[in-house]
Amino acid sequence: MKHFTVDVIWWLPDAPDKSIPGTLTFDSNGLELVTQGSIGLLTKTISNDNDVSVSTEPEGRSVPIIHGRSRDHKDLTLFDCTGYDFLIADSTNTYRITTCVDGCHAITDNFTEVMCQFDWLDAWTQPPSISEYNGDTVTIQWARRELASAKVADYSIRLMTGVEGKAGDHAVHLDRWTAFFIEGPGLPIRSIVESLVRPLQDLLVFALARPVRLTRFSVRSEKMGPREDFASVAFDVLQPEPTVTPSLASILSYTSPCLLTFNDSPIPFNQLLPRWFDLRKELSSVFVQLLIPLYAPFIFTENRYSARFQSAEALARKRYGGSEVERLAHRERVESVIEVLRGAGIDSGEVARAERLLKRNDKPLAASITELVESTGAVGKKILSALPTFGKAVTGARTSVSHPGRHNNEGAHLYWHGEVLHWVVRARLLIELGFPQSEVEERVLGRTSFTYALEKIRPTET
Repeated sequence: MKHFTVDVIWWLPDAPDKSIPGTLTFDSNGLELVTQGSIGLLTKTISNDNDVSVSTEPEGRSVPIIHGRSRDHKDLTLFDCTGYDFLIADSTNTYRITTCVDGCHAITDNFTEVMCQFDWLDAWTQPPSISEYNGDTVTIQWARRELASAKVADYSIRLMTGVEGKAGDHAVHLDRWTAFFIEGPGLPIRSIVESLVRPLQDLLVFALARPVRLTRFSVRSEKMGPREDFASVAFDVLQPEPTVTPSLASILSYTSPCLLTFNDSPIPFNQLLPRWFDLRKELSSVFVQLLIPLYAPFIFTENRYSARFQSAEALARKRYGGSEVERLAHRERVESVIEVLRGAGIDSGEVARAERLLKRNDKPLAASITELVESTGAVGKKILSALPTFGKAVTGARTSVSHPGRHNNEGAHLYWHGEVLHWVVRARLLIELGFPQSEVEERVLGRTSFTYALEKIRPTET
């Protein structure tokens, strides 16, 4: 996922005898290809007396796969090249690229093996040290090691660690890496990202409560030879800039919001991962809204609060929504009221309108939020002790975002109520994953960032 610029000779898979030079650039704006000559010239032969093609109008171009080879003999494959070009042999044309695979000439967008790394994965996993000291001797663990594995649907997911770098007679420089290796039925790259890579990134973001960046993404296919290494993938993705250097100290610090690491999970990895994928699928709207502020930390306070409240709202309605009163009792109560109205000779249209309103039996949102808070046990008790009207307060704050002026919508007010909601949803989701409630309570209550947020929502005495 590192940005690059490379000069390459390009051709179509079924016509390697026709080629054009071009420069591929990958930066914060995505992938862009600038060619000397038209890609259209690769698909058709157009010539005149001077053997130069001419076009006065640009033609739309969409090519599914293009192959290339760089000056240093690297093989590249581009997927979904689109743009407009002139059919002129020496023209300069610009195209947008969906995905680039560096390291192979793929025939189809279908890959069966994946390797992905994230900037916080090694610190979160904390694998065994790669070095051992014995007097003046240092022993380096060079071999790749499997830390854990799990089966998710038809896919095998392994958590691996190893080293990369250089070692010679005069110098040694090695860095430890940790990565997920995924193997299973072939999928297009975009499907791999959405169905496999993104859930793993979500797990880290959820556990750490901080932005996590995808730093390496590579693939292999059945068509690649057994000795061919993984091919690196680049695609258009918006990621926050790195902040602090990932470290175990940052994860375990007193102020860290982390609730889960690889080594302290009470649920084994081979059980945790399938549960995570299932729960994330069931509560997709909850997770999307919960993690938005961490994928996009640059958003405004109002946007951050709105996302966190919608996450809590989705979870509360899913688990604690429904009818306010038992359905049969409610229906009987509505019918008795309507009978009185009809007997009083009130206009039938007004009676019908009243009946429609009375039939509503939805539980108030503030009540559902309160039940969600209470479901976290000692965590919820601490919150309601600090602010007994927490359910009404956060629901009112949501209204202040959509209807400014009705409630207190100061940035600090929204921020701290949103922080507490974030803790509530994360605590509840850990319980949903199968964590013992007592352990979830201990983890949350032991975090100073949680207790500090409680102090911020506590009403000031007058």
